[in-house]
Amino acid sequence: MFQRGRLDHFALNATSEDAFRELRNRIIAEGRDECVVIDMGLLLLFNFTDPDDGEHEVVWWKPDGTQDGILRDDWAYIADY
Repeated sequence: MFQRGRLDHFALNATSEDAFRELRNRIIAEGRDECVVIDMGLLLLFNFTDPDDGEHEVVWWKPDGTQDGILRDDWAYIADY
């Protein structure tokens, strides 16, 4: 992290789970990345690289904001979301 200059990456907030899936499907359709989904407890996210090699992530916060986050060792990687 922070090896790419002043702006390391953008994080985009999906407004719904459907929007999250749609963004992921569009990025995969463009052939950019596998877009492996990471379940962090409070949120789901995936990373992708744009055509200019910029690093980005899309995040969807789960509706139940009272749920505690989970430790990194317990994150679940979901290849086919």
